[in-house]
Amino acid sequence: MALLAIILFVVLLCLIIKGVQDTGDRNPTAIGKVGENEVSFILHSLPEDFLVLDDVIIPDQVTDPNKKFTTQIDHVVVSPFGIFVIETKNYSGWIFGKEKSERWKETFKTTDGHFFYNPVKQNWGHAYALAEHLKLTIRVFKPIVVFSNECELHVDTTTPVVYMSQLKELILNFTQEIIPRRDVALIFDRLSRLKLIGEEIEEEHVQSIGERFIERETTMRQGKCPRCGGELKLRNGKYGAFYGCANYPKCRFTCDLQE
Repeated sequence: MALLAIILFVVLLCLIIKGVQDTGDRNPTAIGKVGENEVSFILHSLPEDFLVLDDVIIPDQVTDPNKKFTTQIDHVVVSPFGIFVIETKNYSGWIFGKEKSERWKETFKTTDGHFFYNPVKQNWGHAYALAEHLKLTIRVFKPIVVFSNECELHVDTTTPVVYMSQLKELILNFTQEIIPRRDVALIFDRLSRLKLIGEEIEEEHVQSIGERFIERETTMRQGKCPRCGGELKLRNGKYGAFYGCANYPKCRFTCDLQE
C-alpha cells in the first residue's frame, strides 16, 4: 500500500507540473520569455570578444524629448564587429511582412491569426535610442530580428530576419572590425550603467508603452500621421490600398487599411 501511495503521489505531481507548464505555454508573456532565454543561451556561447546584455530597459528620448518613455531591448551584443541589437519573437505560425509595412501578420492553418507591429521598425527604434544615449553613429549598430524555429517566415526585408538556429552563424559572419577593441569594453560599461533595473522602472516601461499606443491610435483616428502630424492620404500601391503621410518623401509613414 505504501508503494502504491508513493506511485500515485508521483503521478499526481507530474500531472500538476504538466498543467502549470501547459498554462505557461498559453501565456504570451511566458512564451516570449522562453524565446528570449533560448536566444540568450545562443548569444552567451559566442566568443569572448562578444559582450552580451539581456533585457535592457533604457530611457527613450528619441520618440518625444518632453515625455518620460522607455525602450525595452531583448538583447544587445557589443563587439569589435558592431553592436548587435536583437529583437526576439517566439511565434509558431506563418509570418508575413515587409520591411516598410506598419504591421506584420502571424497566421495558422485553422485560425485567421493576428497582426503585430513590424519588428524591423521596432528594432530600428531600439538602435536609434541606443545611438542617442551612447553618442555613437547609427552605422555601428546591427539590428537583427530573430524568430522561433517553429514558425515559417515569408518576409521581404533588407534588415536580417532569421530563425534562432541561424543567429550565431549570422553574427559570426560579420568579420570587419568597425569598433576599436579598446572601446568595446568602454561601450559595454556605459551600456551596463545605462541599463535601468528594478520593478518600478519595469512598471514605468509598461505604462509608457500604453501611453504611446493610445496616443498613436488617437492621432491616426483623427487622420493625422503619428510621426510628423501630417495628413494621412489614401493611396494605391503594388500590394493594394493603404494610408500614407501627405509629407512623403520627407515622412515615409504608412499603415494598412485594417488599422
